[in-house]
Amino acid sequence: MKTAISLILSLLIPVLALSSETTVNIGERVEIYIVSVDGTAPFTYQWLKNGGIIPGATAASYIIESVVASSDAGYSVVVTNSAGSTRSDTARLNVNVPAGNAVLGVKRTVTTSATPPAP
Repeated sequence: MKTAISLILSLLIPVLALSSETTVNIGERVEIYIVSVDGTAPFTYQWLKNGGIIPGATAASYIIESVVASSDAGYSVVVTNSAGSTRSDTARLNVNVPAGNAVLGVKRTVTTSATPPAP
């Protein structure tokens, strides 16, 4: 199943954006893309995950080929042209993690006793 999240940006008005929220399952393919950008081309793009730069994510869309639990985050993009740059609102990607894939911590306590040898 292919899922898409869309964003709308305008470089003429710095804060014009559409942010959406989508829920997907682990293993699905997701494409996050910009619906439209107003302004003078050429544009450059930098995608962000929870506000941090995603290395190498510099295309007009960002694709996650196979969603994992850590894909659950907020995504945005900074679009730049000769007039400056603007950052989109955040598009929220929620990931359903099946109960069988949950990571549980286990605390184990081992009690030992020893009886000293008789004199």
